[in-house]
Amino acid sequence: MENIKQGQIIYGVRSLEYPDIPCHGIVITASCDIAQKKVKNIHFVSMVSLDRWLLDNCVYSLIEIKIKELRRNLEIWMVSVNLDMKVLQIWELDKIKKLFLQENKGQSNYDKYLLLLEFETFLKTELTEQRRADILLKTLSKEKKTRVQQIMSNQITGYYYIPPNETSYLANSKGYVVNLRDVNTIEFSVFAQMVDGYLDCKINKEILKDEILTKLFYLEEEEDYSYTLDSLKSPRIEHLMQAFSAMFTRIGLDDMCRDLQNKIATSVDVDEIR
Repeated sequence: MENIKQGQIIYGVRSLEYPDIPCHGIVITASCDIAQKKVKNIHFVSMVSLDRWLLDNCVYSLIEIKIKELRRNLEIWMVSVNLDMKVLQIWELDKIKKLFLQENKGQSNYDKYLLLLEFETFLKTELTEQRRADILLKTLSKEKKTRVQQIMSNQITGYYYIPPNETSYLANSKGYVVNLRDVNTIEFSVFAQMVDGYLDCKINKEILKDEILTKLFYLEEEEDYSYTLDSLKSPRIEHLMQAFSAMFTRIGLDDMCRDLQNKIATSVDVDEIR
C-alpha cells in the first residue's frame, strides 16, 4: 500500500511501556518489503513527547543514578572513619545520627543519608505526575538539564530524539523521544484499517466492542481514534534506523566449519608466510 512506508508516524497505538496513554509510533518495516507485499506484519517503535519521556522514563533513571552516587559517597566516607555500612540497615535513625555526628563531616554525610532514604522511597512509591515533575524541576534540576542535553544529542542508549523541526506535525512541540527497545507489531490488514481512516470511534462506535482493535490501539472512549500522520524524511529516518540497528542487528553469517577452525588453530605453515 502506497500510504504505508518506513518512517510513517502514527498515533493512537498501545504500548506496554506507556500503558496509560495513546502513543505515537514510527514504522520501521522496510518500505520495499511493504511495497512488494513481502510482509504480513508492520513493525513500529513507540514514540512519546519529550515531557512524557522525562516523567515516565528519565525521572526514574535519574533517581537510580542518584541513589548509587549517594551510596558510593557514603561508603567512601564511612570506610575512612572506620564505620560499617551494615549499621545503616540495622540501626534506628536516631542512633545513626548520633553515630555520624561523632565523626568528622558527620552532619553533611548524615544529610546525604537522609537524601538517600528519600530517593529510595521514591522508587517504592507510586508517584503522581506532579510529584515527578517537582522532583525533576527542584530536587534533580541540574541532572535533568544534563539529561535533556544528552537526549537531544542522542547520547542515551535505547532512545532517539526527534527535533520539532523535522515535520509539520511536530513543529509546535519540544520534540519527541523514540523508545528503540519498544518494538510492536500489527498485522498488515489491521494496520491498513487505520490508514484508511476506519479507526475513529466518533464515526464508528462499534470499534469499542472489537477486542482485537482495542487491544492494539488506544480505543477506550467515543473520543478516541487512531490515524497516520506525517513521515520522517531522509536523512532523519536513516539516522533513526542506524540507531535502531545498533540495538537490534538483522545481519547474520554461518559459522565456519569446526574442522577447518581446528586445522587453522593448531597449525603453523612456514611456507605460507610471505
